[in-house]
Formats: sequence, C-alpha cells, structure tokens
Amino acid sequence: MKLFLFFPLCILVFACGVRQSSKTDNTVKNTSAETKQSGDMSTSGGSVASQTSSAQVYAPGTLKPQTAGLALRDFSWLDTENTSVDLLRIVNSFIVKIYWKDVQPQENGELKHPNAVDDALVYVKKMNAQYPGLNLNLKIRLYCGVYTPDWVKTKAGTFTMYKGGGGNNTPQAAEVVKFWSPEFLQDYTNIQTKLAAAYDNMPEITEAVNSGTGILYAEAMIRNVSMGAGGKKNAAGFLRSDYSTQKDIDAIKGTINAMKAWKNTRVSMVFTPFYLIKAQGVDEDLSVTKNILDYFVNQFGQQAVLGNNGLRDKNSGDKSEKWEEGGSLDQVYDMLENYYKAKNNGVYFQTATIERIGDLKNAIEQGINRGAGMIELPSGSKGLTKYLSLADLKKYDGLLEAQAKK
Repeated sequence: MKLFLFFPLCILVFACGVRQSSKTDNTVKNTSAETKQSGDMSTSGGSVASQTSSAQVYAPGTLKPQTAGLALRDFSWLDTENTSVDLLRIVNSFIVKIYWKDVQPQENGELKHPNAVDDALVYVKKMNAQYPGLNLNLKIRLYCGVYTPDWVKTKAGTFTMYKGGGGNNTPQAAEVVKFWSPEFLQDYTNIQTKLAAAYDNMPEITEAVNSGTGILYAEAMIRNVSMGAGGKKNAAGFLRSDYSTQKDIDAIKGTINAMKAWKNTRVSMVFTPFYLIKAQGVDEDLSVTKNILDYFVNQFGQQAVLGNNGLRDKNSGDKSEKWEEGGSLDQVYDMLENYYKAKNNGVYFQTATIERIGDLKNAIEQGINRGAGMIELPSGSKGLTKYLSLADLKKYDGLLEAQAKK
C-alpha cells in the first residue's frame, strides 16, 4: 500500500457462513468514553498490551493461524462507531499501521503507550468479548525508512529520497535512514524485540510484518528508483552514499533475523523484484529476490507468510504487463505460489489502489488462484459494495479462509 494515496472509506456488509455467526444484526457503538476508559493505561511498569491481555496466551513455539480472509488494510479506515456486527463477521482482519518514530520516540526507550496497536486492541478485545465467535484480529505493519526516529537517523546516517506527485501528505524530499548501517540493524532488532515482548502472546495479534529496509512503504525491496527522471534522482542519492548491492542484501537478511523475536506470531514479508542500482542505470534481478525468499523461509519455516502489495488484474490493471505471463511480478508470484504448494507457507496479497487495480473481481480471483489465504482490500469503511456484490464478497472470503494456514 502506498502511504501517500488516500481513498474513500468503505466497509463490507453481510454475514459469513465460514465463521461462527449470530442471528442478531447489531450496530457497534464504540463510544469515546469507553475507548478512553479502556485505553487509560500506564506507560510504565509493563506494556499496555500485557495489562489488557485476554485469558488466552500462547506458549513459546505455539504458532497462531495466518491472518485470513478479506482484510481491511488500515484499521483507521474502520468506522468503529457504526459498523454492524454482521459486517465484522465477514471482514474481521485489520492491519494496524504504526510509525517507528511514534512508538519509540526516545533512544532505546520502551514502547510508547497507548499507541495505534493498543487503540485497536481495545476495540478488538471488547468486541470479541461481547460477541463470541467474532474473532477480530490484527496484523502489525511497522513503517521505517522516512518514519524512522531521528535518534536512529543520527546514529545510522541518512540520504535524501524524492517522491513525485502533489498533495500535502506526499513528501517531495525526505531524509531516509541508511538501513544498511550496523547501527540501524541494532536499533531495528531492539524495536522488534520490544514489540514482540508486548504483543507476541496475544491471540488477537496474528501477524507482524518485516519492513525494516522499506523506504516510503512497508515493502522491504522497493527502492523508488527507475530510469525516469525522479527514479534517476533517487538512484543517484543511493550511489552518493556508501550504499552497495551487497550491503542491501545483507541488510534485508539482517532484518529477517531481527524478526526472530516473534515466537508465536506469523511473520510476513513483501516480495518484489530486487533493484540493482548502478551508475549506468537500474536493473531488476529476480535471482536476488529468490535468494532472499529462500533465506526468509529457511529461517522461519511455517511461520513465514509470503506476500506482495500490488495485486491487480493482469488483463486490465495499470502496468499490467508486469503481471502478465512472463512479466517480472508474474515470476515473483510464481515463487510465492511454489512455496505455498511445496512448503505449505501462507500467502497474502494487498491489492493495488482502486485506480490501478483494473477489474477488482478478476484481481481477487487471480490472487486466490495463486494460493492466497488473505487479501487486503483497496477501500475502507463506506462503499466497497459499489465494486463487488455481497454474494461475491462472501464467496471470496470463504475461499481465502479455506486456503489460509491454520
């Protein structure tokens, strides 16, 4: 998902037979008073998560199920005040976006509480307790790169990255941390260790994303370089620093190792073509992608969930030639599907934005055919049914649930 594009909020409306359901169509009223009361927790002497933990906890080595079914790619897009319970019985998985600079503002400090994960947990725990079988769950997506704390940037160093396009939320130039530096890796390991200590044994947290080497997005191999004007400018920025291809590969593998702090929670990662940044231009190297994918699965086994954040209709989506047979993204999807079939690893996709996806229904079906157990939808809480019928949404959710790793 691209952080700098925002879309109308929408939500899904129907009941799913795949999950245990109630016959009552209720409307959720999550009042600010309830949220404040539940979220008014101490920021010292233990994590907020541990103070609100449900009775069920996971012993080390007990693996939680993969995040499954249709998912809302941003918890903040959920209308917690007015969404009916029947709606939540279909889309009960949510991604919580957190920015490293917000959750650990002090050098090597404890997690800041309450944070976005805590706020989402208050709602999820309340709803699951009130409606048994609802099974609302969360996937944590930590944003680094531009969103790394200043204290990390000071130690690790930075380089300048440019992002084209307008809009107040699109930085035209930003200082990105040198993610290949030893100091960065040490601090990234620290934050993942603290996140795992707070949330790993919580049944409501089903996945954590390895995104340490992301630049603007939570995607480990996206470098925002190309042969276009803006992409060339960014490539030059890499080359002016002490960056190298080998340092990049080593950094990605180092962040994979940092995720070993998570013992019970599935660890997911985005796979894309790896970019070779050279003075004479930028090339894609899928052999590096395969090497990193192999390393990730070898380190985590069944705990590894393999994904891509650009799913679109290969026949009508923007730049769909990359998803057509033989295209670079088609080859990446082949890799994911092969691991799904041969090694029983979970697969997930996030769709492209609604402007780029082409035919949404075709894209979802293509993702399911690739082995996806979860697909993050392109819209939020008010209007997704304008793109898909309720019957289709229910069908797709069931097919994804059936393929998700338990």
